[in-house]
Amino acid sequence: MVSGTVIQYLLAMANANGVDKASLCKSVGLVEKDISDPDGTFSFGLYSKMLSEGVRLSGNEYFWLMDMNPAQASRNNVIWYYALNAGNFFEGVNRLVRYYALLNGAVSFSHQIGEDGFRVRFEPASADIHFSDYLLDWGFSQHSKGTGFFSSPNIKPIWLETTFSSTERARKYEEYFQLPVKNGQPFNELVYDKKAVSTPNSREPDPNLDLLFSRLLKSHEEIESQPDFEGNLKKVLREKLMDGTPSIASVATFLGLGTRTFQRRMKALGYSYSGFVLKYRISLAVEYLARPEISVTEVAYLVGYSDVAAFSTAFNRIQGCSPSEYRQRLHAR
Repeated sequence: MVSGTVIQYLLAMANANGVDKASLCKSVGLVEKDISDPDGTFSFGLYSKMLSEGVRLSGNEYFWLMDMNPAQASRNNVIWYYALNAGNFFEGVNRLVRYYALLNGAVSFSHQIGEDGFRVRFEPASADIHFSDYLLDWGFSQHSKGTGFFSSPNIKPIWLETTFSSTERARKYEEYFQLPVKNGQPFNELVYDKKAVSTPNSREPDPNLDLLFSRLLKSHEEIESQPDFEGNLKKVLREKLMDGTPSIASVATFLGLGTRTFQRRMKALGYSYSGFVLKYRISLAVEYLARPEISVTEVAYLVGYSDVAAFSTAFNRIQGCSPSEYRQRLHAR
């Protein structure tokens, strides 16, 4: 899955290259409002298709090789501020690896220090994901250009290694990145001088940003460390239900699962997603109704109902009485 901010960034880049946003959305079977939520999550297939369609509509096969600037990144690539808010370049790459391992179902990063340099590898997270040329353009240019203005302009790759075999694309890469490109390699890697790993960050660290992301990552790590799928699902729903019913895609992403894997696990529990959410909502409501300081209206809100009547109808269907009647029975015992 990819975030809504990334999709918005794709639209902005396409627009800057002469592709009307509405046309790009239409080419993938959507309208702008379908992908307007910056906090939403979208499939990797949609992301990849938009890259390909952007190229087709613009007529410029290489426009995803783009020059980032700090203003763009501050709006749409907050992860860079976290990753390279680190003390040095090596710690920054570690943060990127950790972030993608927990929160991204499409891209996997790894790194190693070898005899010939510090290698950062960029590859699909699973065997069923294919990296198009345009996705490599996007990823390589983001990471190689991004490191410069977030940490130090002296940090840049000394060469690139790519899996594609096109000599024309290799030539374009050499022209754009101004460094040697080795194509036809087993992996897609940015290779840095080993000395780069200890280069201190030239930016002033932002402790608030570190705190924000460390909390986010900690919550995901807690979920990953617990093998109980049902318990983890309830934990996520308890946090998110007051904002309404979260989508399957968003819950699956939060749990670090693909949508299909999530649905298989739901089936193993013997529930549809909507059925499980309803059951859990009512069980939470029962818990809250036992606390007299919480009004029925507040209970409805806490379990994700903006309309008290709708909450009462759902509660009655499961419990056989209204929330108020249930509370009265509790106090009568």
